[in-house]
Amino acid sequence: MVINMIIMKTKVVGLIYLSSFFMLILLALPYFLIANNVEYYKEVLIYGTDSDIVEAFSNIRKNLGDDVNKLILKLFNENHDIKVYKASINYIKINKIKSAKSLLLKELDRKPVNDDYREDIIVALAEINAKESLNKLIELYNNENISSRIKLDIIDAFGKLGGSNSKVENILINIVEDKKNETDIRAHAVLSLGELKSKSSVGIIRKLLFDRYEKEIIRMYSAFSLEKIEGEAAIGDLSKLINDKNHKVAEYAAKALSDINSPRAGDILMKALRSDYDAVRYYAILGLKKLKYKKAYKILEFKSKYDSNSKVRQLAKSTLEEFGLKSTSETDTKDFKLKDKKEE
Repeated sequence: MVINMIIMKTKVVGLIYLSSFFMLILLALPYFLIANNVEYYKEVLIYGTDSDIVEAFSNIRKNLGDDVNKLILKLFNENHDIKVYKASINYIKINKIKSAKSLLLKELDRKPVNDDYREDIIVALAEINAKESLNKLIELYNNENISSRIKLDIIDAFGKLGGSNSKVENILINIVEDKKNETDIRAHAVLSLGELKSKSSVGIIRKLLFDRYEKEIIRMYSAFSLEKIEGEAAIGDLSKLINDKNHKVAEYAAKALSDINSPRAGDILMKALRSDYDAVRYYAILGLKKLKYKKAYKILEFKSKYDSNSKVRQLAKSTLEEFGLKSTSETDTKDFKLKDKKEE
């Protein structure tokens, strides 16, 4: 009797889950059909209201083809609410519609234009790799009337579009070296130099990295950029910062090391597991995990059991599991005796 009741209860629960599953499918089906119906989008662009267009195109993450794309571009020659243009630019950006390059450049001169709209255009130009926009962006950056927000967008775009353009590289170096510039603007310029893999800026970035009087965020971003430019050659410099007095700088040095695919980086990351900074130990384990650095199994085993931070313990444990290694019942700690405070 009891067994029959259990079986009946199991069947009922199963039916409930099954019906819920089918209900979700039924609810999602109209959206799926619309998302895959190109004709629907064409008709929305031709016959729909501004609200219809905004709703249809705000989050489309697939290229709907040349016919739809031409209709999207045509919108900019018509009179619509700015939300329609923003939704269209978002679609262009997400789907990297390269045929929109010249149109977006014209839109930069649109009057009146607010920072939200201008920012959308600049970000989209960077995403579709519109290198022909560089001269226009340089001109815009030099305009004294633009906001700091737009300057940051342009600097970020320089990092994506600049490539081997020495003019852009020199502009970024000048921005970094001019301490009258806002800290965020200098910091983003450092990141963009890293994106450009600017060899001529290595000396400047190293100087920023080790200048303890420099702004924290600039030193942090310098660690990232040095790794992007120098790769394995940056290991020596980054290893010196693992125990930097500034926790954030030490953390970013560990993050940068974790992106270097080299056994040398693995050795340094093992040493970073002795850091007093929780975040440094955490990112050191992430790096060892990425490198699949099984040589670290003993110290990872120790950290999985005894680290003072629960997130570090958990990450060490999951890393060992990913390595296919199990913790022994007794941890051999002789290799990682902690320093006595008097010795430091």
